[in-house]
Amino acid sequence: MVFFEEPGGAFSLLTILQMGRNYEDNRDGFVYVYAPNGNTDGTMNQLVMFRVPKDKILDRSAYEYFVSRDADGSAQWSSDIQERSPVYTFPTGWVNKRSGAHPYAWHPSVVYIKPLGQYLMTNWGTGIDETQKAWFPKLNYLGFWTAPHPWGPWTQIHEDTAWMVIA
Repeated sequence: MVFFEEPGGAFSLLTILQMGRNYEDNRDGFVYVYAPNGNTDGTMNQLVMFRVPKDKILDRSAYEYFVSRDADGSAQWSSDIQERSPVYTFPTGWVNKRSGAHPYAWHPSVVYIKPLGQYLMTNWGTGIDETQKAWFPKLNYLGFWTAPHPWGPWTQIHEDTAWMVIA
């Protein structure tokens, strides 16, 4: 595991940006990876990311963490994981807090849509209630976002706060 003992469980649920077969739609030579910034309500809903050259995926010293987005849309990166900042923050109140359960929410799927030159992200949050006696005790959150760059800015195009998980 690349990220095993990060503060608050940051980068414990990784998602790789999908960019076509063999990453063929990639334009800059980097692989982009997203994850929640932790595992509690307030950090799990913060989406953080890093990038790494395609030929250095196994070399953690080559990872660069998103720090900020400039006015022109370009991104600032740092090799120091402590300097990371969220690329997007999802609503709070959608992380399972059931005692003894590992929280699991806001684990995105992100894909590049070449014909549109846009990135599409879908993500979900766990419906929670006061008793927290079961997984998915209430309706859940589902959203879709688009962006011109892997780091955003992300624009929400659909929101459903009463999404049903069918088991």
